[in-house]
Amino acid sequence: MKKKNDTKKVFEVLLVFTIFFLIDALSNWFLFDLKPSPILFALILFSLMYGRSIGLFTYGLTLLYLIVVSLLRGKDILLLFFDIDKVKWLGFYLIVTLICTSFYHIYQRRYEQVTSQRKEIQIKLRKQNLKIHELKTSNKSLTNKVLTYHNTPKTIYHMFTEINQSDTEKVLASLIKVTINYFKSSAAAVYKVDTSRGLLQLDGDIENVGQHEDVLYYSEAPSFYQRLMNEPVVFRNINDEEEAPLLAGIIPLENNWNFVLVLQQFDLERVNDYELQLLEHLLHWASYCIEKYNGMDLDQTLNDFLKEG
Repeated sequence: MKKKNDTKKVFEVLLVFTIFFLIDALSNWFLFDLKPSPILFALILFSLMYGRSIGLFTYGLTLLYLIVVSLLRGKDILLLFFDIDKVKWLGFYLIVTLICTSFYHIYQRRYEQVTSQRKEIQIKLRKQNLKIHELKTSNKSLTNKVLTYHNTPKTIYHMFTEINQSDTEKVLASLIKVTINYFKSSAAAVYKVDTSRGLLQLDGDIENVGQHEDVLYYSEAPSFYQRLMNEPVVFRNINDEEEAPLLAGIIPLENNWNFVLVLQQFDLERVNDYELQLLEHLLHWASYCIEKYNGMDLDQTLNDFLKEG
């Protein structure tokens, strides 16, 4: 492609000089004697347009043109280069050619820099547009999730309303009911904590759901219960013992282990950071209702709970 462009440029120069020659021949070679002549403007034009190579080629063609015209006019070629006046003008033509080609290359470098910067900006712009598209897609996805999400403020408020009961047994029974519905569980129970004997005793005073062991010993799953002492809600992982519950959460009363909610069967899709955090809040809420605000107005209870929490 570059070779084709160079050929086109050379052809343009040759065409211009051919036109000059024809005009010069028809006008008794008056271009040869004009100082400066139209040839100078052709030199300036081609040097500024095409740079050093074509500029020097045009200058060489100017010398050839002068030699040919001298021969056609019957003049001595050697005298052409000893004529001080013509040598001055040839030197002037050369200086103009070099200056113009220098300007061309300065602007060419500047053009390349600007083009490179433009390409970089375009690449960055494409990346930014891609990020914007991803953000819009993500935002749309999140919006759809929010709109279709089951945990609306009304649903969560209803959970808190159910747990806010008049005594401990009703609070725990309501907590089981709420967690069963929320986690789609078929086996949920509350155990009383007996730290002196290192066990959990199934609370027979409330209506537990599903089949459960009457007693759970710390010694059967020490790593699980050790984590439960430090974390409010614990989900059994591959490093825990098989005897450990699938999911357990502490219901602390006066900062002690008093009750533990145990879930053995539930929808695993509900096990994520958000759902476990919500379960933690429900356990703390149940504890708060048992300790201080049995049967009180829910809005006032929530306000006090949030102030202390």
